[in-house]
Amino acid sequence: MALLPSVPAPGGSPRFTGCPRGSSLRPVRRNTYRDPVVEVYKRDGDRSLLRENLKLTPAQRLEKLLGFSAFAAEMRAAGDRARAPRKP
Repeated sequence: MALLPSVPAPGGSPRFTGCPRGSSLRPVRRNTYRDPVVEVYKRDGDRSLLRENLKLTPAQRLEKLLGFSAFAAEMRAAGDRARAPRKP
């Protein structure tokens, strides 16, 4: 029988539960701690965007980042031009 650790609450000690050989391994859900701050971020985050981004290769993600960086620089320059004093 294999022993599987479970994640304890802060300050607790890990517990191990048995799993018969040959059975499918599933995460142990007992005695798990959920950080309330993480739960708030999970509630408000759009996971579909994360999933779509993770489908891309690292090179594709870098291209996307560079494109966004160029866009941000262009918007910053446009804002600077708009705030610049105008000559009559």
